[in-house]
Amino acid sequence: MDEVIEVLRREFEAEEGSFLLRLRGDLEWDRTAFSRLERAMRTVCERSQGSEKLDRWLAEGFYEIATCVPIWTSLPNSAVPSRNSFAPRSAVALTAVTSAPVDAAGSVT
Repeated sequence: MDEVIEVLRREFEAEEGSFLLRLRGDLEWDRTAFSRLERAMRTVCERSQGSEKLDRWLAEGFYEIATCVPIWTSLPNSAVPSRNSFAPRSAVALTAVTSAPVDAAGSVT
């Protein structure tokens, strides 16, 4: 899981070549970077099931993805070429990954 965590750390810190940096900085939807991010997010979700806690930086990263990517892709100059493209469907997929139920204490259920 260390490799997956490292992928998410690079993505959430918007390091060079990351999906988030390409999307926000270059206004470009990088399919390869997106696939790498989504795969890592899904893997962490699967492997974290049953865990009572999640590192704060991971929780914040998931929140930022769920919040910012839909906003960025809805802007007039966004990287999303059209409603029928890969990007909007992918943004929905990211939102689905980040929409795990949370209990009153803020723990993922």
